[in-house]
Amino acid sequence: MHPTVRAFSERRPRMYGLLSLITAFGLGYWGRRTAAPTLAFVLLMLSAGSGAVGILYITLGWRACRMDNRFVARVNLNKLTWIQALFIIGLGVGLLLLSGLLYRLLR
Repeated sequence: MHPTVRAFSERRPRMYGLLSLITAFGLGYWGRRTAAPTLAFVLLMLSAGSGAVGILYITLGWRACRMDNRFVARVNLNKLTWIQALFIIGLGVGLLLLSGLLYRLLR
């Protein structure tokens, strides 16, 4: 996360969550209106990720920032262990499944 965005999310986590949900809604609407299925799936995938972040920050508030900082401290992208790689792959697969569900529901 960019340092300016991180500082804003730490200062106002619920506002950051609300902006993420608005972004998710916009991306979802755009993905629903797009005729190309591949572009629609990518937009819905971004929408699902942004929506998940928005819900996390709105519900947990300042605790979401602590969870985010712990994740960054726990997962060092320069030295990944196989458990960390499987964890990141699992998060990616979960995001793809959520995107596929959104794609099926909105199309």
